[in-house]
Amino acid sequence: MKTTALTRLLENASTPALLAKDDNLKWHNTAFAALPESTRETLIDWAGNSHDPHLMLDGLLFERLASDDRTLVLSLSATSIHLQQTLITQLLPLLKQGSDPFYVLPELLAKLLRWQHATGCKLGAGDKLITVGDYREGQYITPTTEPIASNPAARLYSKNETAALLPDQNGEPAWLAQRIDSPEGQPLGHLMLCQPGDTAASLADCTRVLKLCADLASAWLGESATQEAQTPPLPQDKLTQLSTRDALDSALKQCEQLYSRQGHDFELAMIDIDGLSAINNGLGQRTGDEVLKEFAHLLQHTCRSSDQLFRFGGDEFVVLFHQDDLAPAFEQRLERINSKMSKQLGQPFHSSHGVATLSEARGSGDELLLLADSRLRKAKNHN
Repeated sequence: MKTTALTRLLENASTPALLAKDDNLKWHNTAFAALPESTRETLIDWAGNSHDPHLMLDGLLFERLASDDRTLVLSLSATSIHLQQTLITQLLPLLKQGSDPFYVLPELLAKLLRWQHATGCKLGAGDKLITVGDYREGQYITPTTEPIASNPAARLYSKNETAALLPDQNGEPAWLAQRIDSPEGQPLGHLMLCQPGDTAASLADCTRVLKLCADLASAWLGESATQEAQTPPLPQDKLTQLSTRDALDSALKQCEQLYSRQGHDFELAMIDIDGLSAINNGLGQRTGDEVLKEFAHLLQHTCRSSDQLFRFGGDEFVVLFHQDDLAPAFEQRLERINSKMSKQLGQPFHSSHGVATLSEARGSGDELLLLADSRLRKAKNHN
């Protein structure tokens, strides 16, 4: 142990440190000298006569590191312990509710550590980084996608580094980043703090908390992936091969959670084939089944990759999508399907629909279904 270099490094540390050889105090820093005499004596005795790796004393947690006949005692910040406890208390309930750690952690970190800007970025396909959570000065802003090379934390992905610090022109920290890896060691993304406030936690405390976040996120995402792999797939409708009502109920629960936690709104369209019973009676049950299959096929091919399509039951279908003023566009899609079905059948074909948003239903999936169904019945009565 190169004690001369070590003592120089720790001389002005804000937390107490001492170096003992055998049972004698060989060196200490100024923070140690400021401790009460009884505390100093206890620490010196513990350093020379105990093998316990940690000691809690006067609200401070100390760690001992031994090498040959020398023992180094360092204080772990009590503030850091409090910050880590607070983080765990706030984060775990959110994760249990299904929150994405890359989304919720930026706000928790910005408020807890008092930095003005915090982000959570996921590693996407094609060497892209997706800013899932971007919390700036008290609010989330619109997510973005950019090449890894354009991100300040690009070095976390090109070098063998899991954490990085960039100082400003005055040597003060401008941003602090921590990579999050999967349990198998594959990069998943990173967390980044930018622009510390006047009352920000110490850099050492911020580093410890960020590392804890990375460990928690990695363990949680790994556990979630395992549970997902063990969850049996939801059943599909045998005739149309679409997801069933059970899958819709599950999807609506997820929408409710995203709406309550993050304010994401969703739109639901309920569709009903008009006159299917007449088709069955006039052209036969087999033709009626083929109509259902073809209608489902056309619906599926007019949906975007982010839309979710379900067979609700009988001649009714449901499309669930993010709310972004899609009602007119969806109506046009349905009109094109009606036209194609009319040509294939050689007779008029029509389907009705009702659309509602989750915000209109006050965040309730059940009310969303009822509202869309009510508007569907109203539309059918006008036809």
